[in-house]
Amino acid sequence: MMYIKHKKNLYYVTNIFLFSYSALLLANVTKFSPAYFAFLIAFGLSCAFVTKLSVQIFPRHYARIFLTVLALCSYMGISIFLHGDTVAKDYILYGATLIYLPFGILLLRLVNILTVRKVIRCYFVLTSLLLLFDFLWRIKNATSQMSGILAFYNYKTYGLVSMDSNFSGFMAMINFAFALCLRAQQFLSYKKRTYLFLFILVVVNLSRAAILGSILALAFYWYTLRTLQTKFLIALFCAMIAAYAIPLIISLFLYDYSFYTKTVIFHRTIDYLGGATVTQLLFGNGMFVSKTYLHGIDAHNYFSRTIIEVGFIELFLEVLLFVQAIVASRGKFLFIFLPAMFAGLSLFPAIIPYFYALTAIIIHIEENRRKTALWKH
Repeated sequence: MMYIKHKKNLYYVTNIFLFSYSALLLANVTKFSPAYFAFLIAFGLSCAFVTKLSVQIFPRHYARIFLTVLALCSYMGISIFLHGDTVAKDYILYGATLIYLPFGILLLRLVNILTVRKVIRCYFVLTSLLLLFDFLWRIKNATSQMSGILAFYNYKTYGLVSMDSNFSGFMAMINFAFALCLRAQQFLSYKKRTYLFLFILVVVNLSRAAILGSILALAFYWYTLRTLQTKFLIALFCAMIAAYAIPLIISLFLYDYSFYTKTVIFHRTIDYLGGATVTQLLFGNGMFVSKTYLHGIDAHNYFSRTIIEVGFIELFLEVLLFVQAIVASRGKFLFIFLPAMFAGLSLFPAIIPYFYALTAIIIHIEENRRKTALWKH
């Protein structure tokens, strides 16, 4: 009865805040101003309201997710004062991105499950078209700066989605992994050519991390089938990949500076940990300063940037949030989490609301999946 009583109010509240935070992601905030205080107050009140209701009408793990997101955003507010107003925009945009997970969970509980399926289909159509046009635009605006084994870099810039195709490749990878997750959940299945098309969208972005992350997602999907035949196929598949990857890695070490710097970043991160103060280890040094501490290398590594820029407190809270999502989804979140973390060794975008929105969908589907077996068409 309490859920029915609050359902209408929750529906309007979640829609209002999701639209508000979506608009915030587009805002060109450059200086710290009183508007930040208004936003932080509104954010705090909304989270307190939602957390209170979540404790009353939702399972316990949802309240834990809300509280962890609230703790993360509160920590970001503290970091703004510690590191100055120059990083305010980045922290607030990241906080607005995280909001998509708890508010997405709320919103999904207020709509029909058939509507969720329709929204997912529309999402795949729209994002696939966007990624396809992004690829065609990069082909049209290809440069001629690189040659030889690195010639593919000529097709990685000047896209519609971003200036670097690694970002669009990350989205394509998450889409491919999400589609496999929906198939594993027996919620939404496509024909094989659709999955092939989604994988091709990953490949044409020429992001090696995204391609390997997608292969990891496919291997994880095969593993979840848990039959002797599929496990044999996984072993055979991994052996084939290893046979191809070993000589490729050797050649990349010799000719590809970007690949070589991945090992340099690792060693310099270890050096940083050895010389950092306790305050630096706990709170970091501020957004986008890792290049200074890595001696001129712009680290795309998720783990190095997190440790250097925001510290172990935020890293702990992020890991806690991911663990809670894994538990709430009964492991299905791993479909998009594992590829994301693997790609994070090379690139992990901070402002990715679609990642957290899809996480909310996975959790919601898994909860409903326990209640009914009527999923397949």
